[in-house]
Amino acid sequence: MITYLKEKNTKFYFSLPTILFLFIMVIFPILFTLYSSVTNSTLSAASGFVGFSNYRQLFQEARFWDSMGNTIYFTITASIFETFLGLLFAILLNRAFRGKTLVKTMFLLPFAATPVAIAMTWQLIYDPNMGIVNAFIALFGMEPKLWLASTETALNCLIFIEIWQGTAIVALIISAGLSLVPDSLYEAAGIDGASSWKCFFHITLPSINNTVFMAFILRFIEVIKAFDIIYATTKGGPMHASETLNIYGYLKAFQYFQFGSASALITMFTIVVTIIGTILLKIKKLTTEG
Repeated sequence: MITYLKEKNTKFYFSLPTILFLFIMVIFPILFTLYSSVTNSTLSAASGFVGFSNYRQLFQEARFWDSMGNTIYFTITASIFETFLGLLFAILLNRAFRGKTLVKTMFLLPFAATPVAIAMTWQLIYDPNMGIVNAFIALFGMEPKLWLASTETALNCLIFIEIWQGTAIVALIISAGLSLVPDSLYEAAGIDGASSWKCFFHITLPSINNTVFMAFILRFIEVIKAFDIIYATTKGGPMHASETLNIYGYLKAFQYFQFGSASALITMFTIVVTIIGTILLKIKKLTTEG
């Protein structure tokens, strides 16, 4: 009987480590964050239940809405440009030319680099005294700028860094889709006298539209969660000009030690990301069916 029970529960025994890992690393942190979001937990005071007051307080904070606006602007702008440029580079890299493998490898280096290394490199590039950007615009008689230290340019500079890093993975995804388009379609179009533009709009784009949209969704979700490069480059400054919800939540927890409020912010942020991701997937499904 004991042997029978052991054999019957073998599948459970093998899956138990995975179940424990998911509970410890995923489920428990989520539950703990939800619990903390309804308490007034701080570093110096014991937590007490406060209901939804943390959420109401966040909605009354101007800094929260500024961070929300920065997050939306940063995410939408970077995702659109990454998708457009990724499509352009994928088409260029899909053509046969000498050294194609080397060019593809070099093209993917920004995505493979560590975020801290990228942040330090771009801090040097944007440096107001010895940076390449100011040296370049000086050739055209323009005054040097405090790129990362200016409230007018800091967020746009971070968007440019994100585009520089993320375009490569979009190009790689779209290149995989382009490789599946049959050459016979282009040969038939060439026989009919179709131009390159007609081939692109009537053959290439319809064939890879699902791939392009999926690449956009993946980058959108990844960009909206961006933290490391922003924190390592500007820490949300200057004057909170480049502060996103992720950065604001981190500062609330580990600089101001408002753990309850930070948990509420992260909970709302997670809900927003989930809703947006669901909507995008629904749109993809509708466009595919259509």
